Amino acid sequence: MGGNLALLMLAVFIFQKKTFSAFDIAFWAIVAGLILIRYIDITRLKGLTSNNEPATLKHWRIYVVKLLAASAALWGLAHGIPYLISH
Repeated sequence: MGGNLALLMLAVFIFQKKTFSAFDIAFWAIVAGLILIRYIDITRLKGLTSNNEPATLKHWRIYVVKLLAASAALWGLAHGIPYLISH
């Protein structure tokens, strides 16, 4: 949950900055970190699903797709809204 909050906060900073910056790099680094952490959780730490069942790599792949889609949408909004406001 902390990673998702960090992404949201970085999206706000990206929105305020209005140009590509270190915030963009940090945003995508956190996305990559979340993917890696969930992979380690499933493969090494016996991670569970939200239903308290053992998670599999199929669950991880679904997580990756959803995280990338949501992150891309959030990042796109953070960059797109300032552009729409100024034009």
